[in-house]
Order: sequence, then structure tokens, then C-alpha cells
Amino acid sequence: PPQQFLAYLNDNHIRIDEMLPEAFIEEVNKGELFQFVASLDKADAVLKLEVRRYGLGYTANPFSHDYRAFLFARAALTRASGKVVWSKRVYEQAMDDQWPAASMHDLFAQPELMRAQMAAAANAAAHDLVVNLRKIKL
Repeated sequence: PPQQFLAYLNDNHIRIDEMLPEAFIEEVNKGELFQFVASLDKADAVLKLEVRRYGLGYTANPFSHDYRAFLFARAALTRASGKVVWSKRVYEQAMDDQWPAASMHDLFAQPELMRAQMAAAANAAAHDLVVNLRKIKL
């Protein structure tokens, strides 16, 4: 049930809503795409990252009963004038073989494994967002 899943994540301090922005900042800093500032009055644009849906999904491998994290997120970069200069949606699916899968039992018996699954989804989403963001002229 969703409530048990959320309780497990909260009890183990696994916060996908914090993982995605951290991964995004890391990706941006790798390529020095732009600088983040702590104050809105010093910013020429505002970035909004939104985790829309996340969880565990079956890998759909007929020879496996393993699961991976999935993440659906969207991002938007808006100028101070209110003009949206970039927006993108990403969906990191459980069926993609981008990171190792694990059994449901192991995911709930080992919080670090669950954390690694959620971090892998956040890292993949952040990477995809930044790759797309590099394509526009800022």
C-alpha cells in the first residue's frame, strides 16, 4: 500500500524530493552551465523542479522478479519577466536497464538498497534534464 511505502521512505530518511535537486545541481556544476544564487533578487531566472510520481516498478523481465525505482519529474526555467525559457518532463522507467534491479524483499529489508534505487532514478532524471537544458541558448 502507498502509505506503507511512504512511511518506509520517511522512516529511513529517503527523500526523492531532495535527491532530485541535489543531483540536478551536481549535473549543472559538472558543465558550469550556470550559477545558482541563494536570493531571488539576484537571480535572472528561477528553476522549478517537481517530482510528479515515483515508486517501484516491475522490470517486466520474464526471468526475474526484480524491481527498480521509477521517477516522473518536470522542470521549468522562468526568467524574471515571467517568460518560461525552458521546460522538460522526464520519466525514468523501471524497465530501463540503467541501474541494477533488486527483489522487493531486499528493497524493504535493506534501506540502503532502497536509497540507492531512488538515487539512481534521481541521478538519471537530473542527467536527462541537464542534457536537454544544454540544447537551449540561455
